[in-house]
Amino acid sequence: MRRLLRDKHLKEKLGVSRSELLRRRANDPDFPPSFLIGPNMRATEESDADRYIDILRVRATRGLPTPGRRPRGRPRRLDSRTATNSA
Repeated sequence: MRRLLRDKHLKEKLGVSRSELLRRRANDPDFPPSFLIGPNMRATEESDADRYIDILRVRATRGLPTPGRRPRGRPRRLDSRTATNSA
C-alpha cells in the first residue's frame, strides 16, 4: 500500500520551509511529482520523496548545487572599465 505525504509532512521530511518547498517544486526537475487529492490538497508518494532525498545526498557528496537556490543580494553591475563598447 502506498503512503501519501501532504505538503506539511513533506517539508518536515525534507527539513525545508514552505517557500523552499514551492521553489524546489518549480525549479528542480528531480523533485518528486505531486497530485491533487482534493480541491486544495496536494500529496506526494513517500517512495518518491525518499528517492529525492537519495538524489540530494548524491548531489551533496559530489558538491553539486541544489536547483532552486538563487544567489542572495543585488545583481552585480558590469564594471564600466571592463565593459567593451561595440560602437
